[in-house]
Amino acid sequence: MLDYSKCKIVIVEDEPVYLDFLNCAVEELFSKISIYNSDNGAFAYSLIKEHKPDLIITDWDLPQIDGIKLTDKVRKTARISHIPVIMLTGKKTDPENLNFAFSHGVSDFITKPFNKIEFFARVKSQLLLSNYHQTINKQKEEIKIEKEKSEILLKNILPDNVIEELKNHQNIEPKEYNDITVFFADIVDFSAISKSMNMIDLIDELNELFSEFDEIMKRNHCERIKTVGDAYIAVSGMQIPNKDHALNIVNAACEIVSFVNKRNVGKNIKWEIRTGIHSGDIIGGIVGKTKYIYDIFGDTVNITSRLEKSSKPMKILLSTETYQLVKNSVLVNKHITINVKGIGAIDAYFLKNCTKNTLQ
Repeated sequence: MLDYSKCKIVIVEDEPVYLDFLNCAVEELFSKISIYNSDNGAFAYSLIKEHKPDLIITDWDLPQIDGIKLTDKVRKTARISHIPVIMLTGKKTDPENLNFAFSHGVSDFITKPFNKIEFFARVKSQLLLSNYHQTINKQKEEIKIEKEKSEILLKNILPDNVIEELKNHQNIEPKEYNDITVFFADIVDFSAISKSMNMIDLIDELNELFSEFDEIMKRNHCERIKTVGDAYIAVSGMQIPNKDHALNIVNAACEIVSFVNKRNVGKNIKWEIRTGIHSGDIIGGIVGKTKYIYDIFGDTVNITSRLEKSSKPMKILLSTETYQLVKNSVLVNKHITINVKGIGAIDAYFLKNCTKNTLQ
């Protein structure tokens, strides 16, 4: 039910007798409605912009700017273009003039001399239409806001290219990505430390760490794939092919280690991470039908996971494949050999003096 007491009407009429009648008629119909008066189109336009009324009632023949030109200006001003306009006319009632006025955006007509019953009916009708329009616009804005929230949420779960595919296709086939570098990081002794912490504090700590990890990855042209408990998984070169994918991940890893070291200063809880990095080919795809999870698969992923588990606290362990891609930019210690189930022995290298500024 429309609360007319909250409505606003601008009445534009240069003849005082008609203006008084219109004011009295509106006040009789809606006792507490807000009314703004003008005797010319120019001042009326400024009133309309200032007050954004629910309805405009204007005479056709006005000084300075007539009713048609006033309606034109209203329709061309985005924030007030939706406001209905009732045109008052005593002479221009033939079909040709009426069609002309409608073509300029006039919503309805009231002929002079006024019939009070007709006047009430037309004003009420246009106020209701104005209210419906505002309600629809409000709902559209709410839908837009919710859609933006959903987009942000999706971007935190799925890669951008996958989101676009989801919009266009119901099913997304797994896709192979070549020349990718994968990053795994895990918090050392997380389970033991977490047992001594309040759960809310623990989540806050993880949020602080992983939020900064996300920013670091973004700065270095990498993207997080997912977190699993205290594990953080990211890639470079997947969405957009990138010849520097390996160096991007190594740079990001060094920044992350540096961030954790700085973050630990003055903190009661001092986190440490292990990091593994490997380059190769992967399969990326969505798991699930109702609750989407984007994940990556393949030997490259398995090797990266094994490298992380074989790494040391606050160290970065590179596979031979990654090292070959960045060897002109980094310093490493002598290689070690680790065993990967289903693959066998592989060589790996600890990055030396891990700070980003050590990279050439």
